Amino acid sequence: MFSKITVHYRAETSGNGMAMFTNDEEVYRFRWEDVVKIDAYKRDLRNSHLICLSFHTADSELYYSPHEEVEGFDAICECIARHFPSVDIGWREDSTLPLEPKFRVLYEVSEA
Repeated sequence: MFSKITVHYRAETSGNGMAMFTNDEEVYRFRWEDVVKIDAYKRDLRNSHLICLSFHTADSELYYSPHEEVEGFDAICECIARHFPSVDIGWREDSTLPLEPKFRVLYEVSEA
C-alpha cells in the first residue's frame, strides 16, 4: 500500500533577501539587490487559481517561484513593496480578477 507524502514549503524573508525551504531543507536563496525581474502569474487549477511569482536574478539562469500557498508568501509580498517601490501596490488583488491577464511583469531592471 502507498502512503501519502506530505511536502511543506516555506519562505523566509529578511532585509537582505529570501530563502525557500522544502521540508526544512534550504533549496535556494537570493539577495533582493540581485533581482533583475519579478513576474506574477496565475496558474489555473480546476476550481481556483494559484497566484505565483518568479524572481529572476542577475547571476543565474534559474528563476525562483514561490506561490501563495507557501508559508511566508504574505511576507514576500511585503518585501516586494519595501524593496521594489515601483511595483504597483494593488498587483495581488488585481491578479485575482477573472479577466486580468494571467501573466504580468511587476518589476524589471531596464538595460542602459
